[in-house]
Amino acid sequence: MNKMTSECFKLGIPDYVTIETEEGSAVVSTANREAGWKGTKVEFTEASGYEEVSITSVDAVKGVKVRWSYQWPDKVRFLGDAWERGYGDLEWRGMSGRRIMPWYFLAAVPGEAMCFGVMVQPRAMCYWQGVRKALRCTWMCAAAEEEYCWKEGRCMRQRSYVKNILIIQWMKQ
Repeated sequence: MNKMTSECFKLGIPDYVTIETEEGSAVVSTANREAGWKGTKVEFTEASGYEEVSITSVDAVKGVKVRWSYQWPDKVRFLGDAWERGYGDLEWRGMSGRRIMPWYFLAAVPGEAMCFGVMVQPRAMCYWQGVRKALRCTWMCAAAEEEYCWKEGRCMRQRSYVKNILIIQWMKQ
């Protein structure tokens, strides 16, 4: 009988982050586990078994795209979710950069499977894309809780966006 084993697989710090606000957008590289542009900051925190991503901004954030360089194995197949529910249309498919996989997905080659997903808080939507030599995760942010903080001697409004937890598990059979 085959026995499944699992071990934590961490993508680490992403190579690029695209921040999109009402003011425009910018592609920024990550440094010291964070990326920022104008009044928006994206932070990456490593924890046991997962990565946490938090977004804070003084601007209204429309979305954040995170990209990791990753070489997918040959003949990899993907099983993704549907936005609300599957209507008998979920299937293992090959790689397509146009395919959107909401919330979580599986990537498999014979004998091995990788599981990627998020535990997302309210007010955000998330989807994954497996593309050639990379993995992308996109958060579409909605209204955020507004907080007020003192900065540079004055009270400033700051929007605190969701904390998203990336759960990445590697399973072998």
